[in-house]
Amino acid sequence: RISAIIAFGKMLKCVNNYKPGPVIHNEIYCALVPLMLVMQTNNHEILKACGDTLAECAQVMGWNQPRNLFRQMTLSDHLQVLQEMCKFLVRKCRRMVGDFLLKSIAYLKNPQPLLREAA
Repeated sequence: RISAIIAFGKMLKCVNNYKPGPVIHNEIYCALVPLMLVMQTNNHEILKACGDTLAECAQVMGWNQPRNLFRQMTLSDHLQVLQEMCKFLVRKCRRMVGDFLLKSIAYLKNPQPLLREAA
């Protein structure tokens, strides 16, 4: 899981040099919910990988506030960072909120209790 998250972040870092358009932005929107939910596993390595990748997502999207939040995130404040990100997404992507909620429904049946609770 960590390797896939890191690979996605590295890919985004490379793609950002080429002025990505709507197709890449859509892929980022699709990845936001899983990345934010996986952070709930309370594993420092996963949290770091997700934070770095989410920071790359924010960089590609041109979102400065979330990028800084994710770069400075720690295990002790990751819940607060996620709350801030959720508020940001509701303000910035109002039309996508329903899609985000639908993506989280799939995690309600996840065998990992922390992921179910986060969803």
